[in-house]
Amino acid sequence: MGSIRRVHQLALIAAATTLITGCPLINKSKSEPDTEDETSSLRMLFSADCSISTCYVDTSATFDNNDDVSEVICDMGDGNIVNVANLEMNFDYTYSLPGDYEITCSVTDSSGDSDSDSEDILVSGLFAHAGPDQTVPEGQSITLDGSLSEDSSGNGLTYRWAKISGPTGFFLNDPTVESPTFAAPSVEGNTIFIYRLEVDNGIDDPQFDTVSITVLEVDGTDLPR
Repeated sequence: MGSIRRVHQLALIAAATTLITGCPLINKSKSEPDTEDETSSLRMLFSADCSISTCYVDTSATFDNNDDVSEVICDMGDGNIVNVANLEMNFDYTYSLPGDYEITCSVTDSSGDSDSDSEDILVSGLFAHAGPDQTVPEGQSITLDGSLSEDSSGNGLTYRWAKISGPTGFFLNDPTVESPTFAAPSVEGNTIFIYRLEVDNGIDDPQFDTVSITVLEVDGTDLPR
């Protein structure tokens, strides 16, 4: 009889709760604990601090609760990828041309889980660009190309080319122009010449770049040595 009265009392309490709150009384069993959404323990975090053409990238805030990071890489947005793990989580990176770039860094752990983060940057200032490396046979005319050098502020540029490696005895037609020329000399064995370009806008510090010219020996040539 007591158990029937107890059931009746519980029914009245439940009805009163529904009437007052609009929500039924739920008896949650201890065998059904609350559950929370699991969150990933792996997080990619980085910052990029850029000054003219060089950016300092710091990924040291990246974390993994399991201390199980296997790879951290950064896509610099210009076609180059840096393996950060080999550089102790931070590094300097110099862009060869001004422009807008998106840096995307990602972290992966040993189980294959990954996370990534991105940041847009603006690279501006004075840039020296000595052109692509070249390989030519001896006797051929060579044109050095500094035309991609740029000052994003629009200041005028001056150029100065200098040979810093290779045989002596021949000269550029004009080392102070954007794209000077010279005739590849006769060589004994394939020979590498390295030229350095200095670009100045009269305001910022001069910028430098180098280019490698490989001159190939041609058998039977009558060129003077």
